[in-house]
Amino acid sequence: MADRDFSRPLATMGRNRIQVNFSFYTNGTSNPNTRLFQGNADFVSTILQVGTGAYQVTASARDFYNLVVGAKATMEDSGAGTQQEATIGGFQNEGTSSPLKFNVYTYAYPNNVSNITNTRVWVELILRNTASVGAGDP
Repeated sequence: MADRDFSRPLATMGRNRIQVNFSFYTNGTSNPNTRLFQGNADFVSTILQVGTGAYQVTASARDFYNLVVGAKATMEDSGAGTQQEATIGGFQNEGTSSPLKFNVYTYAYPNNVSNITNTRVWVELILRNTASVGAGDP
């Protein structure tokens, strides 16, 4: 089968809503390999491993004016019985002129924050572009 590029630009979901989907592979105690970013990877400026099972994502400077309407992180199951999962939180700089930042955390059974190697994490965000929102707009 021929190589194909399935990446797409950020998707608009109605008035002032932007959907962002991207994924990255965990890299144990190191930063993820940027060549393996997939999806809306142009939204991501950096992903840094900042602690045990913690990755800080910084959005690119192309759109500073975002409020988070919805967020979800999920992790690929690396095999039967592994019970790994990912969560998302710690949002910073919402609605400011600084790039949006947030954390993705990886867990292994029984809900211990863990450094996990070579497992894909998917991130989905729904953002509101505050730069285009007028007074009284949702």
